[in-house]
Amino acid sequence: MATLWFLFAMLCITTAEPLVEHTKELADLQSGNQEASSVSCPDGWFKHGSRCFFYINDPLGWNDAADHCKKIGADLASIHNPEENNFLQLLVQVGGNNEVWIGAYYLQTQWRWIDGDGLYFSDWIGMSLASSNPCAYLRKNNGWANSGCSTNRRFICSTKSGNC
Repeated sequence: MATLWFLFAMLCITTAEPLVEHTKELADLQSGNQEASSVSCPDGWFKHGSRCFFYINDPLGWNDAADHCKKIGADLASIHNPEENNFLQLLVQVGGNNEVWIGAYYLQTQWRWIDGDGLYFSDWIGMSLASSNPCAYLRKNNGWANSGCSTNRRFICSTKSGNC
């Protein structure tokens, strides 16, 4: 629980009431995941499944966000199943935002994850022309959408445990 509070102190989130409410939900999601007990993440990172996630509260364009994640040994977050999707949506909500960049991008007629994982799960709620809007973002309660990559948004980095 102390790690959760440390992250929010780093993010400079000032609204304490929603934080208390949703921090418990994040902890419940983490504790309900059987793989999570064997995962070790650095302070300020959230563990879920076999990966660590880090919420970045500094809005950047998609490419700059991807570069920032690389600098800390991670990638923009890929999402592999509904449980991860719910976990990241809750992380966005706890962070006090409506949307964040994720690591999906459109290239050569298909959507891909920046970390090279296959895009087998998706939660598209609205998709505009992919060739003009090739970068994906996650909405806290409404699935994924895509837009141009230069819009500044907060973002989530992810890595397999032990890589960060």
